[in-house]
Amino acid sequence: MSKSFDFRRARPWEVALTVFALSAPLLLPLAATGQGGFIRKAVAQEMQQVDSSKLVAIGGAVTEIVYALGEGSRLVARDSTSTFPEEALKLPDVGYMRQLSPEGVIAVNPTAILAVEGSGPPDALAVLKSAGIPFETVPEGFDRAAILKKIDVVGTFLGVPDKAKELETTVA
Repeated sequence: MSKSFDFRRARPWEVALTVFALSAPLLLPLAATGQGGFIRKAVAQEMQQVDSSKLVAIGGAVTEIVYALGEGSRLVARDSTSTFPEEALKLPDVGYMRQLSPEGVIAVNPTAILAVEGSGPPDALAVLKSAGIPFETVPEGFDRAAILKKIDVVGTFLGVPDKAKELETTVA
Protein backbone atom coordinates (compact mmCIF):
# COMPACT_ATOMS: atom_id res chain seq x y z
CA MET A 1 0.00 0.00 0.00
CA SER A 2 1.30 3.42 -0.86
CA LYS A 3 1.17 6.20 1.62
CA SER A 4 -0.17 9.53 0.29
CA PHE A 5 1.40 12.84 1.26
CA ASP A 6 -0.60 14.95 3.70
CA PHE A 7 -0.17 18.61 2.71
CA ARG A 8 -1.52 19.80 6.05
CA ARG A 9 1.53 18.34 7.77
CA ALA A 10 4.15 19.76 5.37
CA ARG A 11 7.11 21.43 6.95
CA PRO A 12 7.72 25.11 6.10
CA TRP A 13 10.94 24.34 4.22
CA GLU A 14 9.09 21.76 2.08
CA VAL A 15 6.44 24.33 1.16
CA ALA A 16 9.12 26.94 0.35
CA LEU A 17 11.06 24.49 -1.81
CA THR A 18 7.92 23.46 -3.68
CA VAL A 19 6.92 27.09 -4.35
CA PHE A 20 10.42 27.90 -5.57
CA ALA A 21 10.57 24.87 -7.86
CA LEU A 22 7.19 25.68 -9.41
CA SER A 23 7.90 29.40 -9.87
CA ALA A 24 11.50 29.22 -11.12
CA PRO A 25 10.62 28.69 -14.81
CA LEU A 26 8.36 31.74 -14.67
CA LEU A 27 10.83 34.01 -12.85
CA LEU A 28 14.11 33.12 -14.57
CA PRO A 29 13.36 35.02 -17.83
CA LEU A 30 12.66 38.14 -15.76
CA ALA A 31 15.95 37.81 -13.93
CA ALA A 32 18.01 37.42 -17.14
CA THR A 33 20.04 40.49 -18.01
CA GLY A 34 19.34 42.46 -21.18
CA GLN A 35 16.21 42.66 -23.25
CA GLY A 36 14.48 39.63 -24.63
CA GLY A 37 15.24 37.18 -21.85
CA PHE A 38 17.18 34.16 -23.03
CA ILE A 39 16.84 34.78 -26.76
CA ARG A 40 18.65 37.81 -28.12
CA LYS A 41 16.89 39.94 -30.72
CA ALA A 42 19.27 38.96 -33.54
CA VAL A 43 18.76 35.27 -32.86
CA ALA A 44 14.99 35.71 -32.79
CA GLN A 45 15.06 37.49 -36.15
CA GLU A 46 17.22 34.77 -37.66
CA MET A 47 14.80 32.13 -36.40
CA GLN A 48 11.91 33.93 -38.11
CA GLN A 49 13.68 34.22 -41.48
CA VAL A 50 11.92 32.09 -44.09
CA ASP A 51 13.92 29.85 -46.42
CA SER A 52 12.88 31.25 -49.79
CA SER A 53 15.67 29.65 -51.80
CA LYS A 54 13.17 27.61 -53.87
CA LEU A 55 10.23 29.95 -54.40
CA VAL A 56 6.96 29.52 -56.29
CA ALA A 57 5.43 32.82 -57.46
CA ILE A 58 1.70 32.90 -58.10
CA GLY A 59 0.53 36.04 -59.85
CA GLY A 60 2.19 38.04 -62.61
CA ALA A 61 2.84 41.06 -60.38
CA VAL A 62 4.54 38.90 -57.75
CA THR A 63 6.84 37.32 -60.34
CA GLU A 64 7.73 40.72 -61.82
CA ILE A 65 8.56 42.11 -58.38
CA VAL A 66 10.78 39.11 -57.55
CA TYR A 67 12.73 39.70 -60.77
CA ALA A 68 12.81 43.49 -60.23
CA LEU A 69 14.38 42.86 -56.81
CA GLY A 70 17.11 40.83 -58.50
CA GLU A 71 15.94 37.62 -56.83
CA GLY A 72 14.74 35.70 -59.90
CA SER A 73 17.29 32.95 -59.26
CA ARG A 74 15.17 31.83 -56.29
CA LEU A 75 12.17 30.97 -58.48
CA VAL A 76 11.54 27.30 -59.22
CA ALA A 77 8.05 27.70 -60.71
CA ARG A 78 5.41 30.28 -61.63
CA ASP A 79 1.74 30.41 -62.54
CA SER A 80 0.43 30.89 -66.09
CA THR A 81 -0.21 34.63 -65.57
CA SER A 82 3.51 35.20 -64.95
CA THR A 83 4.68 35.98 -68.47
CA PHE A 84 7.10 38.85 -67.77
CA PRO A 85 10.04 39.06 -67.84
CA GLU A 86 10.74 36.58 -70.60
CA GLU A 87 13.03 34.53 -68.30
CA ALA A 88 9.95 33.58 -66.28
CA LEU A 89 8.60 31.58 -69.24
CA LYS A 90 11.51 29.14 -68.83
CA LEU A 91 10.20 28.11 -65.39
CA PRO A 92 7.70 25.28 -64.85
CA ASP A 93 4.06 26.44 -64.97
CA VAL A 94 1.93 25.33 -61.98
CA GLY A 95 -1.37 26.42 -63.59
CA TYR A 96 -3.69 29.38 -63.60
CA MET A 97 -3.63 31.41 -60.37
CA ARG A 98 -7.39 31.04 -59.75
CA GLN A 99 -7.50 27.31 -60.53
CA LEU A 100 -4.44 26.01 -58.72
CA SER A 101 -3.84 22.39 -57.97
CA PRO A 102 -1.95 21.95 -54.68
CA GLU A 103 -0.30 18.80 -56.05
CA GLY A 104 1.17 20.76 -58.97
CA VAL A 105 2.63 23.39 -56.67
CA ILE A 106 3.99 20.92 -54.13
CA ALA A 107 5.47 18.76 -56.92
CA VAL A 108 8.18 21.37 -57.61
CA ASN A 109 9.33 20.99 -53.98
CA PRO A 110 9.26 24.68 -52.98
CA THR A 111 10.64 26.03 -49.71
CA ALA A 112 8.22 29.00 -49.90
CA ILE A 113 5.18 30.23 -51.81
CA LEU A 114 4.23 33.82 -52.64
CA ALA A 115 0.69 34.21 -53.97
CA VAL A 116 -1.21 37.32 -54.96
CA GLU A 117 -4.50 37.93 -53.17
CA GLY A 118 -7.36 36.34 -55.09
CA SER A 119 -5.50 33.18 -55.98
CA GLY A 120 -7.41 30.00 -55.45
CA PRO A 121 -9.58 28.10 -55.21
CA PRO A 122 -9.82 28.47 -51.41
CA ASP A 123 -9.60 24.70 -50.86
CA ALA A 124 -6.32 24.53 -52.79
CA LEU A 125 -4.86 27.42 -50.79
CA ALA A 126 -5.93 25.74 -47.54
CA VAL A 127 -4.03 22.59 -48.55
CA LEU A 128 -0.93 24.62 -49.51
CA LYS A 129 -1.01 26.57 -46.25
CA SER A 130 -1.35 23.38 -44.20
CA ALA A 131 1.48 21.63 -46.09
CA GLY A 132 4.11 23.19 -43.84
CA ILE A 133 5.55 25.34 -46.63
CA PRO A 134 5.86 29.03 -45.69
CA PHE A 135 3.05 30.82 -47.57
CA GLU A 136 2.60 34.57 -47.94
CA THR A 137 -0.34 36.36 -49.54
CA VAL A 138 0.54 39.55 -51.38
CA PRO A 139 -2.27 42.14 -51.29
CA GLU A 140 -3.82 43.01 -54.65
CA GLY A 141 -4.20 46.54 -55.91
CA PHE A 142 -3.22 48.71 -58.83
CA ASP A 143 -2.71 52.23 -57.48
CA ARG A 144 0.69 53.55 -56.36
CA ALA A 145 0.12 52.76 -52.67
CA ALA A 146 -0.93 49.18 -53.46
CA ILE A 147 2.10 48.61 -55.68
CA LEU A 148 4.41 49.92 -52.95
CA LYS A 149 2.73 47.57 -50.48
CA LYS A 150 3.27 44.62 -52.84
CA ILE A 151 6.95 45.46 -53.17
CA ASP A 152 7.29 45.80 -49.40
CA VAL A 153 5.58 42.46 -48.69
CA VAL A 154 7.64 40.58 -51.29
CA GLY A 155 10.91 42.20 -50.19
CA THR A 156 10.26 41.47 -46.52
CA PHE A 157 9.29 37.86 -47.23
CA LEU A 158 12.45 37.33 -49.28
CA GLY A 159 14.60 38.96 -46.60
CA VAL A 160 15.73 41.84 -48.83
CA PRO A 161 13.93 44.88 -47.38
CA ASP A 162 16.73 47.23 -48.47
CA LYS A 163 16.32 46.18 -52.10
CA ALA A 164 12.57 46.65 -51.73
CA LYS A 165 12.99 50.20 -50.40
CA GLU A 166 15.31 50.99 -53.31
CA LEU A 167 12.79 49.58 -55.83
CA GLU A 168 9.97 51.57 -54.19
CA THR A 169 11.80 54.82 -54.96
CA THR A 170 11.64 54.03 -58.69
CA VAL A 171 7.84 53.60 -58.71
CA ALA A 172 6.26 56.69 -60.26
